[in-house]
Amino acid sequence: MIYFGKIKKKYKVVKEQGLLWFLKAIYRKIFSLFLEAISLLCVAVILALRPVKKIKFVQLISFRIGHYALNTELMLCAMDVGDIKEKSKLIFYTTPDMPICNKQLHRMWKRVIRIFPFPKLISRIDLKLNIFLKESVIPITNGHMDIKYFENMNAGLDTRAYLSRTSPHLFFTKKEGRKGKKLLNDMGIPEGAKFICIHGRDKQYLKTHIPSNWDYHNYRDVDIDNYKETALFLADKGYYVVRVGKYVEKRFKVNHPRVIDYAGSNFRSDFLDIYLAAKCYFFVANSSGLDSVPQLFRKPVLVCNVATFFEVQTWDPVKLFLPKNLIHSKTKRIISFNETLRIFSSLLERKKIHYQILQENDLEFVENSPKEILAAVKEMLLLLEGKWEMLDRDHELQSVFWKNFPMNMKLDVNYPKHGKVDVKISPSFLRKYEALLE
Repeated sequence: MIYFGKIKKKYKVVKEQGLLWFLKAIYRKIFSLFLEAISLLCVAVILALRPVKKIKFVQLISFRIGHYALNTELMLCAMDVGDIKEKSKLIFYTTPDMPICNKQLHRMWKRVIRIFPFPKLISRIDLKLNIFLKESVIPITNGHMDIKYFENMNAGLDTRAYLSRTSPHLFFTKKEGRKGKKLLNDMGIPEGAKFICIHGRDKQYLKTHIPSNWDYHNYRDVDIDNYKETALFLADKGYYVVRVGKYVEKRFKVNHPRVIDYAGSNFRSDFLDIYLAAKCYFFVANSSGLDSVPQLFRKPVLVCNVATFFEVQTWDPVKLFLPKNLIHSKTKRIISFNETLRIFSSLLERKKIHYQILQENDLEFVENSPKEILAAVKEMLLLLEGKWEMLDRDHELQSVFWKNFPMNMKLDVNYPKHGKVDVKISPSFLRKYEALLE
């Protein structure tokens, strides 16, 4: 009777969804069983060969550009400096059932490491091997890392200054180099001209790339219009300014021939997303995944609108940052830096996320003003030109800020957030909000 009831229930579902849905469901089931059988066979062969040749599988976080860029690069850097002593044959694979974040980035990684196809199959083999071998990942032992350490999203942090100690692993072919120069020229950027990339995070990217409810990330978004004054300043100085981004909510309308809204144009492509970040003079970012791409090529980065100090990137080539201010929604009182750290301390215990803390405490983040962004960009230009000299008072304020900064914070016992500090908080921002240091 129960069996008959189940059949009746499934018949009702098929009737509602249609025959095509039913056939697709049957196909998925058969395909899943096929993968299961093949994966078991592969595991048997790998285990049999283990006394002669060890094989290790490593999953790449290929659906998020920040992690596909930086986790992978840091892993290779760790191998370069000897922090990973891996004798097994390595097989890399992408995240199954998720879209590749950028096809050009994927193409370039395949030149450097062997990325196997069929991630659905490979992931099953990897999972079964972990079960059979009863191997748990111990991220760091005696100073050395397990390569699977970099499968964790928390590993996309350069706490060991790898980027400043190694050379980039990615490269463009000669054909791609010619293609990139031509496309820049077609956009109006002559060969040899310096250009600066500006990126403003908004909700459109995640909404389009991985459709879901991403509202809990809204506190990280910015209004691209706040960057207009900076774009005009740079353009008037002779630089080309390129607004970048894959999917954007609105156009960047700046009336100047050297300001290009690439993200809202027909020129936008996965190839140029990478090429522009690799060839820019410097990159104006705001704590999003795309920030990682210029870092792959060791390009200087200025990070504006950092939401909480838990998102500060303290390593080179990030040169400067300025945080969003935290205010009380009702009184509009600006929260001090130390109080901000205290309020968000529950993040470290994984009890709550930013979105919950903001709601429960009637708090909100305020974006950097156009003037604050412009002041930081001017500092960045002076720094890169070798003309930047901080005042004695600036050094004092930096010292106070970093003295109170929670350098030992961890979102996971095995994943520290910070190592050697190479970045500076924008001196002009710190002077303006000196009272928040108290």
